[in-house]
Amino acid sequence: MQNFEQIPLNGKLCIGMRSMPNLASTARRHDALVDSTTKVTPTSVNAFFPTGSRRLRILGFTLVELLVVIAIIALLATLVLAAMPGARERVRRNVCRNNLRQVALAVNLYGGDHQDWVPPGQVTIPGRAIYVPLISTNTQQALLRYAPQSNVLDCPNVHSFLVRSNDWRWPLDRRHQQIGYLYLAGRPETPWEITGAPVTQKWTSPERLSDDPALVALADLTYVSPYTERLVVAHGATGPKVVPRDSKFGLATEGAALARRVIAGANVARLDGSAEWHAAAALKWYRGAKESVRDNETCVVTW
Repeated sequence: MQNFEQIPLNGKLCIGMRSMPNLASTARRHDALVDSTTKVTPTSVNAFFPTGSRRLRILGFTLVELLVVIAIIALLATLVLAAMPGARERVRRNVCRNNLRQVALAVNLYGGDHQDWVPPGQVTIPGRAIYVPLISTNTQQALLRYAPQSNVLDCPNVHSFLVRSNDWRWPLDRRHQQIGYLYLAGRPETPWEITGAPVTQKWTSPERLSDDPALVALADLTYVSPYTERLVVAHGATGPKVVPRDSKFGLATEGAALARRVIAGANVARLDGSAEWHAAAALKWYRGAKESVRDNETCVVTW
């Protein structure tokens, strides 16, 4: 077989031809050399094609190490899944705080158009008690006229309970309803007297924009009502806690004790439009209705 190559000649390059060695004879000599020096045995085959634990060791893992890695991955997955409800709850707390800030702004806009008066919070039926978890439908509509969107009146944690039946949204009649937060503004004749446990402190409702801007105007929906036999905690450690009418817990002290075991805290919005989170250790209990009965037999709220 011939091959061309460049051959220098007298300082110049020229193209010449050179014979290449016979490939067939070279291959035969190579085979003979291999046969004389190497014998293929099962041991030598395993050296090139390892199996079982030897293969795992060459790849970098023993069986025990592989099982340890799988166990660690399973443990991490468990920790992530366990943390998800808490993370979801923290997101919803932030949503509620933003909602309360928007509703507080709507209260201020309303007051600007009504000689500084905020939307009224009392019930409109003569002889009825002032019941904090309820507002009149007229007040709800007034807030919606100034709110940027309708869903700001509903906490995402308790919305499903409010829409589940009319008994939740309208427990009294169609002229009064329960929104997703405690509307604390526009409640007349506050502060109401304390007559016993579980109430620990008085509160004053802002009725005009000229009132103390630090007064609480709204709070998360958290209350105990022996009359309706309901307990609502909007924000527990991993979500809401709602005890329906068939709970039969009796007195407000019993319901408040149950609430304290599960509540994580509550958002509040002040008359000046600011909003903040209160942790469970900082919460106080207040009267949630103006009635001529003991605090232990009436609605109590916390924020």
